[in-house]
Amino acid sequence: MKVGLTLRKRIGMMLTSPSAHKAQLLDELFRIPGLLVIVTNARFELNLANDYFYEYFDCKPEMLCQFAVLGSIYAKNVLGINNPRVALLSNGEEDEKGNLLTLSANGLMKQMRNINFVGNIEGNKLYSGKIADVVVCDGFVGNIALKQAEAMYVLTQKLGVRNEFFDRFNYELYGGTPVLGVNSTVIIGHGHSSVEAIRTMILQTENVIKAQLAEKVKQALNTDV
Repeated sequence: MKVGLTLRKRIGMMLTSPSAHKAQLLDELFRIPGLLVIVTNARFELNLANDYFYEYFDCKPEMLCQFAVLGSIYAKNVLGINNPRVALLSNGEEDEKGNLLTLSANGLMKQMRNINFVGNIEGNKLYSGKIADVVVCDGFVGNIALKQAEAMYVLTQKLGVRNEFFDRFNYELYGGTPVLGVNSTVIIGHGHSSVEAIRTMILQTENVIKAQLAEKVKQALNTDV
């Protein structure tokens, strides 16, 4: 799926699939200066909360801190969540729990004044919606969590179970996800997106453009991310 490769030149956006986007983003759109990496997120609307995971497998603590800033900007400007709560996914709520990456990132996030950091969140609280609006982790962990959620939805469908909670794991409800940290609006869709998923992806693109998300990220970086 290469929808939007022509549209991008006309109105400043790109709609693409995971297999096509990476090289073109780096070669044509470029990363916003000041960011260590560009990132994607995964959105779940669960109990009025929105959780984000970032697709970069080998991270440094500073990268997780930037992910937290980007997720906060998206949650505030696109989803309308005032002062979004940011949590770090770990194996325990205590500050001393985690691996070297999360321990270091936890200490750095505590010192940040441009995010509302609420501490660590455990996997068993991930979908409660009571602790955080933005959940930060590296792409390796996030990819596992995302596919687990997708699998739960598929399982409920096979069993004939209709449940509002599990229905929210249906990727078609969200269509696509924005790439955060590039100089234009770029939306990535699922590798096997349906017609309905593409429709909602286009609507998602409209919301991101109206929110001027790329400009908001640039402003945040210019004011000391």
